[in-house]
Amino acid sequence: MGGNDSKWWERISKWWTLIFLGAISLFVGLITDNLKALTAGVILLGALLQWTMLSGIVLLFALATFLIVRPIVVALSLWGLRLSTTQAALISWFGVRGAGSVFYLAYAIGHGLEASHAAVVASVVLPTVALSVVVHGVSVTPFMLAYSRRRGNRPQHA
Repeated sequence: MGGNDSKWWERISKWWTLIFLGAISLFVGLITDNLKALTAGVILLGALLQWTMLSGIVLLFALATFLIVRPIVVALSLWGLRLSTTQAALISWFGVRGAGSVFYLAYAIGHGLEASHAAVVASVVLPTVALSVVVHGVSVTPFMLAYSRRRGNRPQHA
């Protein structure tokens, strides 16, 4: 193996370590409702992002995930429950998606996904998760305030 191959492998192994640590931090944060662990997971995963990952294809994938795939899957999974269309739409929009994607990525890497394939998957998953955090983080307050007003409840502010 040449010098470039070993440097490439060293960079890839550090990258996977950060993904794994980020996934663990997110998992611990979600289970224990620990804001510090969640923040650490987001920071670790954010450190892996590169502007070159935000290609047109990745943006189309993210939009398709947010606006088409996720709503269809949620609608099917909520079939038969007595939820309003608005409630189902909110669940579809804000449901957990980022943490699960990172867990599956870490699982695949830990179970032998080839480095070249893992790099391709990560280059789509990580920017999609980052876009999800931004888009859903920005939209949560106005959407939930509108929902609260629609139900006739007075919004509670922290």
